[in-house]
Amino acid sequence: MRERLGRFAPIVIWLPGYRRSFFGRDLLAALAVWAVLVPQAVGYAALAGAPPDAGLATALAAGVLYAVFGTCRQLDVGPSSMTAVTAAAVLVPVVTLYPDVSYAVLLAALAVLTGVLLIIAGVLRLGFVSEFLARPVLVGFISAVAFLIIAGQIPKLLGIPAETGNLPEELWREAETFADIKWDTAAVGCVSLFALLVLRRLAPRVPWALCVTAVAIICSRAFDFSANGIAVIADVPAGLPSFALPGLGLDQFSALWSGAIAVAFVALAESIGTARSLALKGGYDIDANQELIALGTANVGTGLLQGFPADASLSRSAVGVAIGGLTRVSGLIVAAFVVLTMLFLTPFFDGLPQATLAAIIIAAVIGLVDVGGFRTLWRIDPPDAMLAVVGFASVCLLGILPGVLTAVLASLLVLVRRLYKPTITVLGRLEGEPGVDEDFMFRSIDRHPACKTIPGLVLFRFSNELFFANASFFRNATLRLVDASDPPARTVLVDAAAISHLDATAAWMLDDLLERLAAKGVTLELARTTTPLDDSLLRAGLIDRIGVDHLYPSLHDGVEAFLARVPDAHD
Repeated sequence: MRERLGRFAPIVIWLPGYRRSFFGRDLLAALAVWAVLVPQAVGYAALAGAPPDAGLATALAAGVLYAVFGTCRQLDVGPSSMTAVTAAAVLVPVVTLYPDVSYAVLLAALAVLTGVLLIIAGVLRLGFVSEFLARPVLVGFISAVAFLIIAGQIPKLLGIPAETGNLPEELWREAETFADIKWDTAAVGCVSLFALLVLRRLAPRVPWALCVTAVAIICSRAFDFSANGIAVIADVPAGLPSFALPGLGLDQFSALWSGAIAVAFVALAESIGTARSLALKGGYDIDANQELIALGTANVGTGLLQGFPADASLSRSAVGVAIGGLTRVSGLIVAAFVVLTMLFLTPFFDGLPQATLAAIIIAAVIGLVDVGGFRTLWRIDPPDAMLAVVGFASVCLLGILPGVLTAVLASLLVLVRRLYKPTITVLGRLEGEPGVDEDFMFRSIDRHPACKTIPGLVLFRFSNELFFANASFFRNATLRLVDASDPPARTVLVDAAAISHLDATAAWMLDDLLERLAAKGVTLELARTTTPLDDSLLRAGLIDRIGVDHLYPSLHDGVEAFLARVPDAHD
């Protein structure tokens, strides 16, 4: 019974075996995460367009529910800049469509719908989808979102009118209103930002966001910032949130579905990737499907507590790991600290300057601009770097949801292009190497000039499976090699080790290719075929056409058979 329940709620399995010796490190990690979480929760609530207490409610519900259902020991789930800004973006058309509906209710309903989608994805075992989110797309997407967040916080940081639009439009309008800067507000914001960036570099483990928040509130109250025209947070409600179902009609819920898909996509991309990274460093495995269920449950819980969509936080998770957090008990302790904050410490936030809050948000997301990631991609694979640039530009110019869809579409097109036109490597033989017996060594003639081709034999390796998208490419490339052969080709020998599948289109293509080659007096032979390929060839009736004696277990066998038939092909 316990094991069966543990499949749905892993805490049932691991909590009874919790070691008391772990508690001290989990407690210290929880304190460090809480110190970072509280100011971030308030700041990310502002990003989502929600009141400060909604950020704390999100932290509470997500922290507890992920601890119950999650499989990553050190992942912190709660308010996130990504989901906050995505939620705010996708709600814009819904708010316009239903101006009489409370924004907070729409935000909570969005969290519930996001959670439902994630739970369904987990139940359907769609965790593998995260494997298809190309790293270049994520690098470009995350960097672009960071730029959007920073651009959106500049007006609060400098005290200028806020503008909406894509990134270039926002920056242009902000530049036009630069003369309207409120210098006292700008001074508070810039000093806060400078302090956060410098102090964090000097002592990374110190919760400087909480320290700067405290100093800013003290200064605000001492010098009455509000009376001097500096915008501040006031009247943060105390007490625990209550459960409530979002009171929306079917039409309103229907209008939220597309936005919920976008938020779920962002949460899936960031959370599963972060969880896998932490698990890899910790030497354990996670269940991607259970992670989706845990993340979905966390979002449903935040929605029922009038919060906003939750997500994993890489920065807070890294803080806990750096301090030495070992288990999900750390997350439960953080949730307990959040409860104490909501009961007794919310008045503390009264007087917090909006400029300082903007500085906290900017400092939190500025590290997400992954310049090093772009450089690495360019060094490893320039097309991947261009894909990251496309992701970055599309999000900046089109917005989050259209930008993500554009970037994902671009990655799929790149994948299709690579499958459509895989590498065909012309091989030659390398003889006389030390330690090599009568077998030949076969290498690319482009990379190894010492390799020599065999007269009359076209020998190449095809680097992908053979299917409808690349069947014509295979046929045309083979015929070009045959036509370019000097002396004239008599046999085509294909290293088919990488061809694991043959669909109907490819089968028809091979049938046509055999006829064309036969008309030229050339035979088609295969080496190192896999069992699935052999089965496909048999079902298509191609083994008889090629000839069983023209299917070889190795390239060496195929070349030896050719040399036996064509003695004059020897050097």
